Amino acid sequence: MIRIILLLIFATKLMSKDIQEFALSIIAHPPLISLKQALNEAKKQNYDLQKEYKQLQIASSARDKSFAPLIPRLDFFLAKEAKLFQNNENDNDKAVFKLETKLFDMKSLFAVKSSSDELRAAKYNYEQASNKIFFEVANAYSETLIAQSLAVLAQEELEQYQKQLEVYQKKLQAGLARPLDISRGEYLFNKSKTNLILKKRDFERKRAQLGALISRKELFQVEDFLLESPYFDESLEILQSLAQNTAESNSLKLKYSAQNYSILSEGFNYFPILKTTIEGGLHTPPHDNSSPSHEAFSKIMFTIELPIFNQGLPHAELKKKIAQRDLIELSQRELQLTKHLGINGVLEQIQASQVALTSADLALKAAKKAKKSAERLYKAQEATALELVEANVNFSSAQSLFLNAQLHLKQSKLQLLYLIGKMSEIE
Repeated sequence: MIRIILLLIFATKLMSKDIQEFALSIIAHPPLISLKQALNEAKKQNYDLQKEYKQLQIASSARDKSFAPLIPRLDFFLAKEAKLFQNNENDNDKAVFKLETKLFDMKSLFAVKSSSDELRAAKYNYEQASNKIFFEVANAYSETLIAQSLAVLAQEELEQYQKQLEVYQKKLQAGLARPLDISRGEYLFNKSKTNLILKKRDFERKRAQLGALISRKELFQVEDFLLESPYFDESLEILQSLAQNTAESNSLKLKYSAQNYSILSEGFNYFPILKTTIEGGLHTPPHDNSSPSHEAFSKIMFTIELPIFNQGLPHAELKKKIAQRDLIELSQRELQLTKHLGINGVLEQIQASQVALTSADLALKAAKKAKKSAERLYKAQEATALELVEANVNFSSAQSLFLNAQLHLKQSKLQLLYLIGKMSEIE
């Protein structure tokens, strides 16, 4: 038993570390930020997206660097040639320009192709990062909006129970109410106060989490939005096709292609490299030479480099890159399965959420009608205080249920747009 208690305490501490609380700075007049503005701010200022852009720049630099072995190299150098076993009169000085270029280097050509595909994959990674950030911002915006509505309902509920308690207290003095009614009224009033505090804190926390996504430190307001897209009416086959051709999928395809070219590049480690070198400049002839003090010279040289032994490094690197390619292929299969199941699941979830929202709307209308009827009958002394309380509790529960149904439907639609890579549609 003691072990179980210790494990529960330890688990609670671990969970508390994972929950990160945020709070925005209070300002006099918080501005209203629409969903579209929130998405634009996230695109400009989100740190994760900025990091992904830096990765894109790194990939671009790597691609440019891969061209270096294929670009001619020009050097200038000064040299003094000294004959160790002859007198100093046989020494000479040289000023030389040297141009070196590779005529045949398949390893470098494949390396260029590999780095080019890596750059294209990085561009898709940036697009996928934008899609993910948009999903997170829109989802957080929806949760903030619902939390705000629930906090408003909690405030209205508190005011309603306060008025009821005051009515009960007056009726008790007139002998028209029982102490039980007062106790029940006090319980509901204090319970609603606690509920309001928790709802307000939940709203502030979710708004601050949204602020972290859009890099905002001060308070701001949110507003309701409509989520519409032609993709919500597309067939399952089209949605599955779109899901399998997102930026994330294309990135993995290009990474796989890049790894194949990289493997080919490693395979050409033992192939000959043909180079040509052109040198030209001036040199000073030996002192006993009757020629002028400076002579121009030029020469061209063709070289074939044939690696014979390189400590086994190319073979080890080749095995590593084959394993990396296999990992990418496994990621492709996993993503395809996840997208296929995800599309099926989210479509079912949208249908279920729509049915739930319709039912919640009917329940809310019925609860509202019952609440008005109970208030009227109570004033006419034809309904008990318990019936009035039950009607109010049912109405509050129906309101919360309706708001949660709205949130689930919006989140399901956002999930669909995310899976097919079309989060930009909500701009």
